[in-house]
Amino acid sequence: MTTATMMAWGAIVTSILSALGFLAAFVIAYLSHDTTSQSLLVGAIITNFSTAVSFWLGSSSGSQKKDDQIAKLSEKP
Repeated sequence: MTTATMMAWGAIVTSILSALGFLAAFVIAYLSHDTTSQSLLVGAIITNFSTAVSFWLGSSSGSQKKDDQIAKLSEKP
């Protein structure tokens, strides 16, 4: 597995784990009827999802693709 492939999987796994972690925390706060934590977690979940979407669809994704292309070109003799 190449470094670029491992980096791509790392971003995917981090995005998924982050989303699941925030959702699990929200469920716990919801079940405990803690409205203060619920409000804070909703804001954190929105921020988390917007950051992940921005990465996958925004300039960070394009930048990563550019870096991957440069790495591929530099590997050729």
